Amino acid sequence: MTNTKNDFQNNELRRTIDIKDMWKWQHLEQVIHETMIFFNYQEIRPPMFLTQDIIDKVYDVDKFTTIVDSFYRIGDEDDTYLRPDGTISYLTHLFGSNSVKDRNLVYYVGPMFRKFGNPNDVNGQFHQFGAEAIGSDSYVTDIETIRLGLKIFRQFGLVNTQLEINSYGCPNCKHKFENKRYKYWQENEDKLCSECSKSYANFIRSAENCKKCNTLWLNSPIIFDECCDKCTENFNVIKKNLANLMCDFTVNPHLNMSFPYYDNIIFKYKVPYKKDYLMIGGGGRYNNLVKTLTGKDIPAIGFSANMEPIIAVMENDKLFPVRKKPFQVYILATSQELETSLLQIVQELRDNQIKVIIGPTTKNSSKLVSTAQNESCSIMVVINEDSIREGKVVVNDLVKKHQQAINLRDILPSINRLKKTLSNK
Repeated sequence: MTNTKNDFQNNELRRTIDIKDMWKWQHLEQVIHETMIFFNYQEIRPPMFLTQDIIDKVYDVDKFTTIVDSFYRIGDEDDTYLRPDGTISYLTHLFGSNSVKDRNLVYYVGPMFRKFGNPNDVNGQFHQFGAEAIGSDSYVTDIETIRLGLKIFRQFGLVNTQLEINSYGCPNCKHKFENKRYKYWQENEDKLCSECSKSYANFIRSAENCKKCNTLWLNSPIIFDECCDKCTENFNVIKKNLANLMCDFTVNPHLNMSFPYYDNIIFKYKVPYKKDYLMIGGGGRYNNLVKTLTGKDIPAIGFSANMEPIIAVMENDKLFPVRKKPFQVYILATSQELETSLLQIVQELRDNQIKVIIGPTTKNSSKLVSTAQNESCSIMVVINEDSIREGKVVVNDLVKKHQQAINLRDILPSINRLKKTLSNK
């Protein structure tokens, strides 16, 4: 497994949320919420929209960037975009509301919107979770942010998550590096494939996984040749402390981020997937981004991860927990005149924490036995005219395949006894 793929290069990793898979999303979200809270992060709900002035400030910054082409603009003449990531959306809300504290630890979970590969792509919704730490420039916060991501992935069961780190340096170092690498691209343009030679942005996005251009990519300039003493020392301190904490990592001098706003430490997480490695998340420092948005020197670092590829890996590796089927009662009436009695019984059961599924009203209740079993129900309650005249209902134990008539006043204790018997098996 030598190749590393971006999480959206493969269409199988982009999916809509199917109702039968909703429990998997809820499982991930529960792990995210519990771990974030454990690390003292608070949940936020960033705005769904960004305005043109923010897009111009943050994303459309230089000749090296074409990421804006993948954003969804609302209307041909409107200056509003669907949010392409959570960081900018959160920052504009935070500083716009003047709710900045000395230190802000926040996280989010939700949909983002970008076109992938095809400018006319209409299926560009994906789901992300992320964490942002605003207000600390300490390497301790860098380490904590990196380890928070690792902790969550390993809580998912992704114990083979690998960490790659690099530096973008300060703005001066980064500018020198990008100019040098841009010149390298121009000098080697005729040796590249048609895709990687099309633009510098295509080169830095695609050359690593291009069979023809990979060698040229690996020989391209690296940031460490341009880093000042301060940036070099900062990176060395992070490496030393990650090693002290027994946190395995690889320095990848060609590691790139999708967005141009990072500075100093950057990092990505990857996992084995089939015959390749798959990037599932990443992040870094963005001190300069905050200054661009606010004019203030406020340090910040964060990371994000895409949930669709994580679910694909967990499915492939069979990492989702086995779902324990809840005790459920399937109940139906054989005529409309008995539906009032049905509602009274349903209310009593639900008030006592018994999960109930209401079936359609029909005289042929036997045809619904298979439906009740497919819904994983253990008990089927039938309210028919003959039994109700005697003050009873028919209770069918679908596990033992046994049914009996039960007095109305005894329904709850009888079902609780059956529930206890089944739970002890």
